[in-house]
Amino acid sequence: VTIRSLLIQKKLSEIKSDFINNINHELKTPLATIIIANKSLQNKKIRQNDAKATQTTAIIERQTKRLQHLIEQVLELTQHGQESINLNLEQLNMNVFLQTIVNDFPTSSANNEVNIQTDFAAKNDMVSIDKFHFTTAIFNLLDNAVKYAPADSNITVHVHANEQWAFCEIADEGEGIAVEEQQEVFKKFYRIGNEQVRKKKGTGLGLYLTKKIIDQHKGSVYLKEPKEKGCTFIIKLPLV
Repeated sequence: VTIRSLLIQKKLSEIKSDFINNINHELKTPLATIIIANKSLQNKKIRQNDAKATQTTAIIERQTKRLQHLIEQVLELTQHGQESINLNLEQLNMNVFLQTIVNDFPTSSANNEVNIQTDFAAKNDMVSIDKFHFTTAIFNLLDNAVKYAPADSNITVHVHANEQWAFCEIADEGEGIAVEEQQEVFKKFYRIGNEQVRKKKGTGLGLYLTKKIIDQHKGSVYLKEPKEKGCTFIIKLPLV
């Protein structure tokens, strides 16, 4: 056994440990919130107050969706591994479908309020996509944008196209990603070394699965040239 192989084994062990700890945290957080909200609904005064009851049920719904989203990501990873993803492709207008995704996406995370702005400028926007998997890819990017963005910041979803490709750009106003890490972020379990970013719990699977999904659509996902703050992820898909 060489020193190099021992170091690799040590690194893999650390990655596995981090992943288990993060998954444990990510599962417990929404579950705890759901339990507390459910107990609140057992209070007669809460039930009789329409505004508070509606607010509490909305919390349960959001946290349930969050939990479901996390489970789907882990299942996606374990079921497919290195295999290709089975797609059920449909021809859709990218502008219209992205608008439905944005409308369904909860715009709050960890008490951070953000504003999602849209700019759907593509005139020719017909693409062939799998609704379920493509939604997962967009949700992963939006979820990261919300998670790492400061309160009251803006997230922009911009769609444009040329003669061959449709482009979806998701830009945030967070910490940004260093140039040397921009290729690494799409690797399985990879998390950015920035201390502020690592304080936010995560599995390191979101961007990995996003790339896997978009690659299977015969497209690509990458980071735009860095700017003063924040980062912009670009999804590129072939037009029908």
